[in-house]
Amino acid sequence: MQINELQAILRALDVELLDAVFCVETLRDENIRYSDRYRTLISMLCALFRHLPASLIAALDDVTDLDGTEVRPEWAGPLERAVTKRIVHEINAVTNRRAMLGDFNIFS
Repeated sequence: MQINELQAILRALDVELLDAVFCVETLRDENIRYSDRYRTLISMLCALFRHLPASLIAALDDVTDLDGTEVRPEWAGPLERAVTKRIVHEINAVTNRRAMLGDFNIFS
């Protein structure tokens, strides 16, 4: 199969190429891929990684005297851990706010 054929099939299914690649390459465990618990997380990650490269390129274009040699492939691990930590932090913050609002009852 050629890429243009795959893209045509995915378009007919209303599936983004990145979403399909993400699910196949990253989420090999079908219990996770098809779990209701992780469905919105997977959608969020696809959206994040769909726009992240362009955002980073635009941000780096604003840095003067950057020739491209400053960025290193070995930064991927620490950046992955930092992003994961930040996402977990934000999820916990939302969960805590919801719990506090649930405990707050204006009718008591």
